[in-house]
Amino acid sequence: MLITGDHGRSSVSGVRLLKPLLVIALVAFGMPLLPPLAASGTRVLGLPNTINTQITSLVAAVVALLIFRRVTLYPGARAFGYILPAFSTTFGIAATLLLGLRIDYSGSMLLTGYVASVAAMFLLGYFDQRGAPSRMYYVPTGKTGIVADTPQIDWVRMTEPVVPDDPSASIVADLRSHHEREWERMLAQAAISGIPVYHTKQLRESLTGRVQIEHLSENNDSRTQR
Repeated sequence: MLITGDHGRSSVSGVRLLKPLLVIALVAFGMPLLPPLAASGTRVLGLPNTINTQITSLVAAVVALLIFRRVTLYPGARAFGYILPAFSTTFGIAATLLLGLRIDYSGSMLLTGYVASVAAMFLLGYFDQRGAPSRMYYVPTGKTGIVADTPQIDWVRMTEPVVPDDPSASIVADLRSHHEREWERMLAQAAISGIPVYHTKQLRESLTGRVQIEHLSENNDSRTQR
């Protein structure tokens, strides 16, 4: 669960998406030209199958990037596991449509666009992880085991319900726990301002790569009663 206000999503997230979008678009559109240029020279640049493949590669890569960003709202190494499925799906659908509609295209060019886009996405993800903020603020109510489980994060305990005066702030809270009205108001204000508010359980799974099982005792009790 990630709470983000509409204003913050359109401004902060939009700026963060612009750079990878431009990189992926340039790579997906330009790199497919390498095979035909190496084989036949510049005379293939104006051929229909060249343009068709470039456009297809561009659209498939951009859609894959948007899907990837949509399903990886949380920081952590687990995000890398979504790159291959996202790009393989969009490029596979694109190749199927080209075949089904009998549109001229180059298989080697499309494959080059796919490989280059995936490689660029891994590089972007690597630098994004390195540049991710190492400091997070947490609300000391409910389950706060994430603090002990992730020592690589510089955790700052919030002592009062005031939005941190930090442009790169991220707030972590147990959203299933009961919070006083002042804390709930602060979390809502932070989300409206564009500051990410993460749920402890899901962020913990993303950062550690371990899935936390809840209510195991309740399940066991219900099975015993049956």
